[in-house]
Amino acid sequence: MTSSSGRNDNVQGHRSKTLPHRICPTDVRKSDVRAIRRERLYRLILTSSVYQFSSITQQAAARDSALTQANFSVYPLRRLDAEVLIDAINAITGTHDLYTSPIPEPFTYIPRDLPAIALADGSITSPFLALFGRSARATGMASERDNQPVAAQWLHTLNSSHIQKKLDSSSRLKALLEKRRKPQQTLEELYLMVLSRRPSAEEVTRAVPSGKRAKLKRSDWIDLTWALLNNTEFLYRH
Repeated sequence: MTSSSGRNDNVQGHRSKTLPHRICPTDVRKSDVRAIRRERLYRLILTSSVYQFSSITQQAAARDSALTQANFSVYPLRRLDAEVLIDAINAITGTHDLYTSPIPEPFTYIPRDLPAIALADGSITSPFLALFGRSARATGMASERDNQPVAAQWLHTLNSSHIQKKLDSSSRLKALLEKRRKPQQTLEELYLMVLSRRPSAEEVTRAVPSGKRAKLKRSDWIDLTWALLNNTEFLYRH
């Protein structure tokens, strides 16, 4: 049973088909679970109160953090895992990373289009994955992954030749800038590409210079993209 607080008390009865808390059972009848459309199911989940929990702890709940976590009353703010983060950066820039294994085997060739989350062997890695705490999968325990931010990670995303080369050689940014549209339209598409949302009026004012002759150079757009990649809205699950 799922209590009113959102905690599942019946571990054995918890299956993938278990519906999220506070979704009305009448919305998904047993007779038409298989016939339900995927779009309707997505809408049902995304509009549920469980999915929309805030990551900001209220003052009353902050006094008892253990109880808050047990009841799943707050969504924990977490940085993206190393594999997810580099895959997102590669998807935005249209680039790839080289993954290698220190173990000399004849089948260590990794296709360029293979995402990091699809790497089945823990020994196959890259400097980025090692820096951002990817698990070596030696024990299979979740505690093996170190997802705590450190200074070297911030320096890498802020000022590294690795990220700079991806932005300079980005095919997606090149195609975006070659469309020769108004700066406001380019900025909107850039925000949708990186943050999956449109910029606010304040963000447009700060990013796009005023005046008819004011223009943004290619280097300006690269700097803006780099700033968005370092935004906590991009780096963290929220």
